[in-house]
Amino acid sequence: MKKKLLIPLLFLLTTGVLYVTDFHKSDVDKLREKHQSFLDNSPFKETKNLSKEDRKALSLPPNAYYEQKWELSIDPNTGRPMPERVDKLQQELRLQRQNRGGGGDNFSPWNDRGPNNIGGRTRGIMFDPNDADFNRVFAGGVSGGLWVNEDITDSNSSWTLVPGIGANISVTAIIYDPNDTNTFYIGSGESYTSGDAVGRERLLIAAK
Repeated sequence: MKKKLLIPLLFLLTTGVLYVTDFHKSDVDKLREKHQSFLDNSPFKETKNLSKEDRKALSLPPNAYYEQKWELSIDPNTGRPMPERVDKLQQELRLQRQNRGGGGDNFSPWNDRGPNNIGGRTRGIMFDPNDADFNRVFAGGVSGGLWVNEDITDSNSSWTLVPGIGANISVTAIIYDPNDTNTFYIGSGESYTSGDAVGRERLLIAAK
């Protein structure tokens, strides 16, 4: 009789331990296990490890890039990529942009401050460390010139070209000497542009 009761009792104890263990798992741990289960049972589990010859015989691309990308982009909770969420998010962002001007968000939109008399991108920008109010700002034009705005907080303040730096010289980086904040260094030029953004070494002494 005791042996007959022992087996059900062990079963109940084991079930109880497993239940308690699972109960104390966090939602993150459960999601990780679920995600791992999806990966272990991936529909590409076999094909992604095939040789190039075997993949060619099955009319598959020579490498497993797309299979790996599918596995890396699956939702841990559904076990598949969710491209429909991207479409929904894009629609929401388009609606948000309709009422917020040139950028930022609904609470802090971007306003066009120029300069509008130069073209191309701006990669280098720096607040003047010698300006106690931090209103004076330098900006470098990739397509040419070092520009300064004397009061960035004033919407009527315009950008002017800093003398001594060629308007056709690409300015892509601006820093100041920590030992002498009146000394600025600028970097110019870009790689892989077929010479469109030509660089030149320069040293600028900022006016006090």
